[in-house]
Amino acid sequence: MLNNNPYNSNNHSFDLSYIATDPFAISTLSLAYLSWIIALAGSVSTTFKTSISFPRFTWWGLAFEFTLIVSLTLFYCFNLVDSYRNFLSSAFAVAFVYTTNSTNTLVYVGDSTTSAASAGVILLSMINIIWVFYFGSDNYSPINQWIDSYSLRRQNLSLITNDNIYNMNHQSLLMKSANNNNSNNNNNTNSLNPNLSNIQNNYNSNTFSNNFSSPYNNNNDFNTDLINGDNNEEDTYPYRAIALYNYDANPDDINEISFKKGEILQVNDIQGRWWQAKREDGSVGICPSNYVELVK
Repeated sequence: MLNNNPYNSNNHSFDLSYIATDPFAISTLSLAYLSWIIALAGSVSTTFKTSISFPRFTWWGLAFEFTLIVSLTLFYCFNLVDSYRNFLSSAFAVAFVYTTNSTNTLVYVGDSTTSAASAGVILLSMINIIWVFYFGSDNYSPINQWIDSYSLRRQNLSLITNDNIYNMNHQSLLMKSANNNNSNNNNNTNSLNPNLSNIQNNYNSNTFSNNFSSPYNNNNDFNTDLINGDNNEEDTYPYRAIALYNYDANPDDINEISFKKGEILQVNDIQGRWWQAKREDGSVGICPSNYVELVK
């Protein structure tokens, strides 16, 4: 059974919350749209209100920039940014060349309309270079770690991970307590009367089943999980991944897990930059998706 919470979806459905919960995305995209509108308005005014020959290449640069901004918005809304990081860094590098070239052409013209156009392309150049560094950098780089730390989506994923860890530990304690009680009862019965051991074992087995099933008569999932622990684990972590590199968890983030190159991890979700994973020793946390590779 897959985790269907809104922060751990296994599909690429359109969802504006991916942008709304990411301060970096919403701030840079907002500035990009505003800068593009300023550049476009200044370019149109320069074309119709002055006798200055407006550089035609700037029109292509603005069209290319607008296409990239809209594409990035859609990538965020469909949670596909990590799948196209290489494309985005390369495309925004090209856009940076276009906007800086237009800046060099327009900035020295002493006209108010061209000043607006040059201000717009200057702002676009600044945003483009920021995106080049961000999408071209590794998720584990200090800058990206600092930027992503403000993402509300990652914080919610961390809360979900902690909740899962608590539930797993609580279930383990229940199992251990029940097994200990069963063992103690068997030992006491055997010491008093060996002939009653079989009867007592059957009674304890039925008691254990009733104790854990009666509070959950309307929901059999808990009982099934206790009986079929391996199957429940496979349902909770349906994917397996191999570590491509060594990874040391950030000491400032208790939700991350460390792992070694070649280690096999069980993964709960394969969307986004951070995956919820479980190591062979049972530790659960989040790991960067570009440090592991899915295996069959």
